Amino acid sequence: MKIVKQGMEEIKCYQDNDLKEKHFIEICKEAKWLWELRTREYIEKNGDVGACVMGAGFNIWYLPPRARKPRKKMILRSPLISQGSVTWEYSKYEIEQFFKKNEIDVYYTYGTID
Repeated sequence: MKIVKQGMEEIKCYQDNDLKEKHFIEICKEAKWLWELRTREYIEKNGDVGACVMGAGFNIWYLPPRARKPRKKMILRSPLISQGSVTWEYSKYEIEQFFKKNEIDVYYTYGTID
């Protein structure tokens, strides 16, 4: 991991070695499982609701080799079991907190309406 100054902020950027660490991979797998579970639970109670959205999910700041500026990199896409954005956004805060509890800094991107 590397701290990079971007404007007035310092941001935590992940590098290739970080993405290959067992801890990082396991947390991403668990987060995916948990998000799909919460989405299924929501669908059972409320149906698949919301707009059809593409490109929603959790991103990290990524610093490629030999790069000076970080880029966003999606590490977890919205669950494919649903098309309605409300269905998975219902639990996005819980997933974000799961990542943070496990010391992975993420931010959510809402995507665009299809």
